[in-house]
Amino acid sequence: MTEAIDGVQREFAAHQATVICPWGEKGACGRASISGPFVTAEVYQPEGGLVDTLAAGDCFIGAALHYLNRGNPLEVVLKEACRVAGSKCGQKGLLNLGI
Repeated sequence: MTEAIDGVQREFAAHQATVICPWGEKGACGRASISGPFVTAEVYQPEGGLVDTLAAGDCFIGAALHYLNRGNPLEVVLKEACRVAGSKCGQKGLLNLGI
């Protein structure tokens, strides 16, 4: 995850951009600038186990954008995005996503 983030920030001149890399069952990682520290979050395991992973990535992205736009620190953004995506994986479909 850290190599992917580092590569994106160096290759695409996104030195001051926040780059986030979700990594499935390994959680997620992000960095707010090329000189900043890497921040990680663990995967969220739904209580009833995995049911349906379809659209979990979309849920992660939507949650990350929501929390970023609210001005939350990267630690909170990653933790909450992992929680939302993990909650989605614990149910079939997207209706009534209990988050």
